[in-house]
Amino acid sequence: MERDSTASTKTARALLWAVFGTNVYRAATQSITTDEAFTYSHFVHPRWSALLGSYDANNHVLNTLLAKIGLTALPLTEFALRLPSLLCGGLYLWAVWRLARRAFGNGALFLAAVALLALNPLVLDYLSAARGYGMALALWTWALNFMLEYLAPPPAGGREDALNLAGLCLGLSLAANLSFAYPAVALAAVFWVTLARRKQAPAILVAERFLATAIGAAFLLLALPMAHAEAGNFYFGAHTLRDTFRSLVVLSFYHTRLLSVLPRPFEAVEFLEPVLRIGMGLLAAAALAGAIRILKTGKPGTGPTLLVLTGGSMALTFLFLVIAHRGFGIPYPLNRTALYFIPLPALAALALAAQLNWKPATAAAIFLSALLCGQYLLQADVRLYGEWRGEAESKALVQALMDDAGRRSIRIAASDSEEPVLNFYRERYRLRNWAPVERKTSGDYDYFVLSGTDLGLLGQRRFRVVYRDLYLALAQPSHD
Repeated sequence: MERDSTASTKTARALLWAVFGTNVYRAATQSITTDEAFTYSHFVHPRWSALLGSYDANNHVLNTLLAKIGLTALPLTEFALRLPSLLCGGLYLWAVWRLARRAFGNGALFLAAVALLALNPLVLDYLSAARGYGMALALWTWALNFMLEYLAPPPAGGREDALNLAGLCLGLSLAANLSFAYPAVALAAVFWVTLARRKQAPAILVAERFLATAIGAAFLLLALPMAHAEAGNFYFGAHTLRDTFRSLVVLSFYHTRLLSVLPRPFEAVEFLEPVLRIGMGLLAAAALAGAIRILKTGKPGTGPTLLVLTGGSMALTFLFLVIAHRGFGIPYPLNRTALYFIPLPALAALALAAQLNWKPATAAAIFLSALLCGQYLLQADVRLYGEWRGEAESKALVQALMDDAGRRSIRIAASDSEEPVLNFYRERYRLRNWAPVERKTSGDYDYFVLSGTDLGLLGQRRFRVVYRDLYLALAQPSHD
């Protein structure tokens, strides 16, 4: 490995620490979101039977388990609920550092890898939000790290504990979020083929150390909840791969504002979505071809091995998605459930550029990486999570409600998305003068909290508006 202290490594360290510090700030200050509040009220706060005796796509088992354990020792706050995700976000950034150093040493490609994997706004959201996606991504990335460590040339490679750790991380990534089943199975399959091709380890050793550990870790945490799973539980997703890529474009490049790096003709999602879709398809084909060539020639080194693992995994993941959708009607991933499509193509592209050993290809990869990272930085916003931008001011609305109601007993009705949020803050601030908030938009209530299409009710009824922003309104029925 290259020497530690260079301009690129110093910049990368500073970048990763800055990202982690920003994640800490976001976890402590941002309003709770609907999905976070729903998870708390339905799985974290109730008895253990709610976690282990039922299944729902919103229940990300490992994250729920860690949050439940954490809240036995910590008072309920946004930060406490998000702490498991935040810590795993730190593990992800550490994995990014190790992976980039192992594969690219130092220099421009190393720095590009760190920046591409750490700065994407969609990824950043889930390195602090109390969901299981960032946790799954961190564990998947560590599994890839340990695979590279095991496959390294002697004397560094071949450590059997790396097999155990790779399997453990891969199994836990499934327990963190089942959407990672596709890239996890794909990565395991490519790893197995690579080992078989290199004749580096007996099949029985790989089965015992890697596969048994991965399956055991996933089974231990998922067996009881998944026993209650039904087809209707897997409801979130896209109808087409076009929708998948469109969602990635929107939340990566339009996270908080319109594109400002690219010229005006390229500001439309309608242009960028097919570019991304076609580009990913071409990249998958090129990376797969490069991976097959490396396997045939037996080219050693961490860089070639990274191309084999990422190129093969990317192609297999696409294949699994199509089979699952067309054969079993399972939706394609959407938004957060496609999170793995941020680091996987980035690593495959950079590994491919490095293996081509052609200056124009390397320069193009670095230029494109800089362009993407520049746009990522312009989307930086510590006030909201992209998929729940409408709830960025929920805490401000709750404060306005507390100030207006004082200590008198009140009944509150809320739009569907806001009911879990308000009930979370009822627990968070121990507001016993609030009756449990109900999902209603009419009836005999002291206050109404409205969002989405329900905001139209403000013009249809006699309300005194207490608080209003672009997405939320707090109103009290007028008795004049």
